[in-house]
Amino acid sequence: MYKTYTEFLYGLKCLWFRLYRLLSQTDTAFKKQLLMNIKLTAVLVFVMVIRVGAASFGQQVTLKKDRISLEQLFKEIRKQTGYNFLLSGAKIKTQSVISVDFKGTPLTEVLDKVLTAQSLDYSIEKQTILVVPGKTSVLDKIRSFFLRVNVRGRLVDENGDALPGASIRLKTGGLGTVSNTNGDFYLPNAAEQDSVIITFLGYRERRLAVKADLGTIALMPANQALKEITVSSGYQSILKERATGAYDQLGQNVLSNRPVSNPSTALQGMVAGMQAKENADGSVSFLIRGSSSIYGDRAPLVVVDGFPVAKNDFSTINPNDIESVTVLKDAAAASIWGARAANGVIVIVTKKSKNGKPGLTVNANAFTRISKRTDVNELIPIASSAEQIGLERTAFQNRWVFRETTGSFDNDLLKPQTLGQELLYANKNGKLSTAAMNAGLDSLSRINNQGQIGDLLLRRAVLSQYNVDFSMIGDKSKSFASLLIEDNKTRYQGSGYNRYGLNFSNEYSFTKFLTFNFGLYLQYNKQTSSGATPAELRSLSPYETLLNPDGTYSVNLNTFNREVLSGLPLNDFPYADLSYNLLREVRGRDFKTQDYNARIQTGFNVRIIPGLNFDTRLQYERGKTEIDKYYSDDTFYVRNMVDQNLEYFPDTRTVGRQFLPKGGIGQNSTANAASYVFRNQLNFVRDFGAKHSINAIAGMEISQYRTDTRDNPWLYGYYPDKLQTTVPPYGYGSSAEQIIGLDGWETELPGGATVPGYGLDRYISYYGNAAYTYDRKYTISGSIRTDASNYITKISSLRWEPLWSVGGLWNIKGERFAENINWLDRLSLRVTHGRNGNVEKTTSTNTLLTVSTSPSITTGTITAVISDNGNPTLRWEKTTTTNVGIDYVLFKGKLNGKIDLYNKKGTDITGTIALAAATGTTSQKFNNAGITNRGIEVELGTQLKLPGIPVTYSTSLNYAYNKNVVNNLYYPSLTAAQMLDIPNAVVQGRPINPVYSFTYAGTIDGVPQVAGPNGQPGTFNSDALTRGLGAQFLNYEGSAIPPHTAGWYSTFGYRNLSLSVLFIGKFGGVYRNDTYNYNFAYVGSRKTIANRYISDVYAGRTDIPPFPKANETNLYLWDRYVPYLSGLVESSSYIECKEVMLNYTLPPSVMGKTRLRNVKLFAQLRDLGLVWTANEKGYNPDWLPGTDRPLATCTFGVNIGF
Repeated sequence: MYKTYTEFLYGLKCLWFRLYRLLSQTDTAFKKQLLMNIKLTAVLVFVMVIRVGAASFGQQVTLKKDRISLEQLFKEIRKQTGYNFLLSGAKIKTQSVISVDFKGTPLTEVLDKVLTAQSLDYSIEKQTILVVPGKTSVLDKIRSFFLRVNVRGRLVDENGDALPGASIRLKTGGLGTVSNTNGDFYLPNAAEQDSVIITFLGYRERRLAVKADLGTIALMPANQALKEITVSSGYQSILKERATGAYDQLGQNVLSNRPVSNPSTALQGMVAGMQAKENADGSVSFLIRGSSSIYGDRAPLVVVDGFPVAKNDFSTINPNDIESVTVLKDAAAASIWGARAANGVIVIVTKKSKNGKPGLTVNANAFTRISKRTDVNELIPIASSAEQIGLERTAFQNRWVFRETTGSFDNDLLKPQTLGQELLYANKNGKLSTAAMNAGLDSLSRINNQGQIGDLLLRRAVLSQYNVDFSMIGDKSKSFASLLIEDNKTRYQGSGYNRYGLNFSNEYSFTKFLTFNFGLYLQYNKQTSSGATPAELRSLSPYETLLNPDGTYSVNLNTFNREVLSGLPLNDFPYADLSYNLLREVRGRDFKTQDYNARIQTGFNVRIIPGLNFDTRLQYERGKTEIDKYYSDDTFYVRNMVDQNLEYFPDTRTVGRQFLPKGGIGQNSTANAASYVFRNQLNFVRDFGAKHSINAIAGMEISQYRTDTRDNPWLYGYYPDKLQTTVPPYGYGSSAEQIIGLDGWETELPGGATVPGYGLDRYISYYGNAAYTYDRKYTISGSIRTDASNYITKISSLRWEPLWSVGGLWNIKGERFAENINWLDRLSLRVTHGRNGNVEKTTSTNTLLTVSTSPSITTGTITAVISDNGNPTLRWEKTTTTNVGIDYVLFKGKLNGKIDLYNKKGTDITGTIALAAATGTTSQKFNNAGITNRGIEVELGTQLKLPGIPVTYSTSLNYAYNKNVVNNLYYPSLTAAQMLDIPNAVVQGRPINPVYSFTYAGTIDGVPQVAGPNGQPGTFNSDALTRGLGAQFLNYEGSAIPPHTAGWYSTFGYRNLSLSVLFIGKFGGVYRNDTYNYNFAYVGSRKTIANRYISDVYAGRTDIPPFPKANETNLYLWDRYVPYLSGLVESSSYIECKEVMLNYTLPPSVMGKTRLRNVKLFAQLRDLGLVWTANEKGYNPDWLPGTDRPLATCTFGVNIGF
């Protein structure tokens, strides 16, 4: 039945038009008679309609209710109008709850609005309203026959981003589909009077009248916890509600609030099970769900816009271009990446132009980060000058000497001493009085060089970043471009870089079924690294200054014994000045590195039929690195090298041939990398009816990664301003033409030949992935992929190992028993099982030789040594993973999270296996080992808005536990030295990076001891125990990789102000504290510098040895034991406040007075320090004293939208 007069009359009009065309083909007499009957009938029908309509139109209804059942509504209408209701059909549900708001509304209009929405019809007979299930009348059928349309549209979220995978169906037609990756959808042959119903998990349902072009349709989120509803595997986008695998996703709500230089920094502490280790430059290395390989790469695969990035290098990505990051953790999530997915996959999706009004939008971002000054005492943990002088006096008196200097040229020229030792030996040799010696030592003990080091070699690190991006939308084209400029001055004066990045992407629609995509990223990085290094700083005695009071360079001892050197005829040498000073060295050199990187992505997408499309895509990446090092002849490096490479006759104190010319030295090397990935893929995404959904892909790809390196011959006698070089006049030295240097030994000049390097990896892959969802409640998925490579064995049964996964998801919330639980928004159970692979390239299928570059001095011929005996069955390392997970959202999005349990079993892992010596070697790497990882991951989030006040609070807490064990490794005879060697120790039954220790057993006759086999003491003065079987007496302390990790990210909001705080924590691991370097207690044989832990020895600490007894000559053996004593092992558990972020967004009332779209001001504090630590000294176990730990920084910036 028609609900309105307009529809009724429109139907009559259509019927009249059909009849008119029919009558035009009949004779005139019959036509007149028929027309008269039709007109009379039409008049009678019209009168009847008017009569009934007038009676009902006179009744009006006033009612406003948020929740009212149809039964209650019918009673209320009867009360107000006197009309009774009669229901026809058992399918009419009177308990359906609706909301109504009518004020003086005619009865027929009320019935039209209410009953139409419930798919019901009605008729009015006198004072009775007959309600019946909706039917399609004959006139409807005739009308719809002529009024079918093809419906098109595009779905976006509230930010304008495409929504792939949304369900679109007709209300009565039964036809349905899903939106593609661009959010587009197409429904053919829809009746004009029908309605389009659009649903998407986490978003409010939309109902729209049918028309040919629905345009861009924005869906609004139902709540924030369900807002992020798609995940990207790099090959396809998948609805989160239908994703069976273990994923974690970070969007703009997190990424945009963390100003960083390297994108990896923004991921730290945000994903459960992804353990982060920060590097000195602030970048972060990741380990997902434990170590899956012994010698292979353990880092996850990094993917940008569907393609792997060369070397997994985050630094080639502009952090401002990132739209979202998805972490794939289990087999179902990552198996599509096959042989490179065992370590997990990090999928980065970059920003593209968002749909909206045609035109240009611009965003600009700028910030400056300033660090605190370096604590020199933490960077260089050496003893104070007083402690150093005290040690030198004690060592000299107790005769702690080893190969003591006698002042001879042959033995002692290259035995540098300290300034303190020079005074002691000058007094011993009668060249300095005792009073003068004591005065000199006392003077040295009062010097502290840390002030000069901080002022002349260090500084505050300052990083400035500027980024602007442009988004342009046209009729058929969408473009996005960004420009990055970054200037970084590190803490070391003379070191830093300038980085420039350009990004461009374009999507052009040639037709409705053909789309072209193009992307380009260019980056140039110019780095200087001439500044001092931590190792160079630690080579200074605490009393060695950089400048004298008069501003001249002071003395820093290096390489030569000055007493012996003074006896040489230095005026006959090419350089008479062989003094060393670190500041002078830094100022006299120029180290530059230039990195070029280009990445191009392009392809076509062809829509074949609704839901089915074909993708062909290509990525080509090219990189080049040029390293140029120049040492002027003002550096000790040049003067020392030139003077040492000459003939000297000590008997006559005369100089012979000079093998190197005077002048600077230039060193240059280049590395070129080129790679491509070519992929063809079919995508099928479609809903069938309201209950069936399929998402499937199938494809193949080929890829190649090539590297070429070259170390060029050195430039001697080099003056870059004159472009002048000189070839060594007597060649570079060989067995045929030997060069005898200053010390009387045969030598070869470095840099005499070009040293090339080459690497080539090729892959071919076939893959498929499919998921079927029934009734939005049950999903099953499957994936299979097989890879082959040029470096895997040629045995086909091992080369083409299939890697696969299966999974299932149950949407419990969709069940009847759960759908009425109001506090439960989402509850899903996931189960997956599958196998991934890993690349291990430290061994070869064939025996490898390392060939010498010049004839041997001994044999006079080219020689070679075996570098790898070969692994003829080299194959993919495989990891089989089982994962069970639960996802939940509760209390209308106020509480959300997930729990995952997993078991990863690695097989065919490359391990070092013991062999019988009769094979020609005692060990070799084979695919015989195994690794097991078991763990749990928990994530909990809240989103709260306090009632009555504009305050919000959101938090995300993640926790992970991983138990890692190496198994099936056959190497039963590990020595103590091998077991103590972190990170190279691999022990069956223990985790990767196990920590072992000796039990300290005190001293016997002044010589320290450790407990050996059966508890018998073993002396420090012999290394016999280190060569024994370590399992018999070493203590297992735990894992150097903490098994427990946690991250807590919270944001407080008040109006336009927000404050975010990030805490990270690691628990359950152990580490070794540093201790006093006893072997540096020697005097008379080399420059020895005590570290700061000498204070523990002075304090009489009982779990480490005391100072040695007098005349001890075996101190050089003590470092085989001292660093590994059990008393030095402590828990590595800690909690750190990683960053605090403050944002302020200008309110719309202010922005309305400008032409700006938005303005955000922000400030950040990072690396604030430890909140709690389990060790006694309050150390950060990841950054012990003496390491180049990241400095605490303060960042200020602004983001402006035009």
